[in-house]
Amino acid sequence: MIGRKVWNVLGTSYWPILGGDDQSSFAWLTYDPPGSFIPPHTHPIQDVHVFVLEGE
Repeated sequence: MIGRKVWNVLGTSYWPILGGDDQSSFAWLTYDPPGSFIPPHTHPIQDVHVFVLEGE
């Protein structure tokens, strides 16, 4: 896939695709089945942006 590192969070796999040593920015890729969603949660000091590349 994208890289060797992969995380499994609640049954969903995430591949990091961008991240600097200073951790000021970070991006990851995931392939989710239809009906998937991001559960409600907060990030007190980070902004989150979600881009859907296919589907709705």
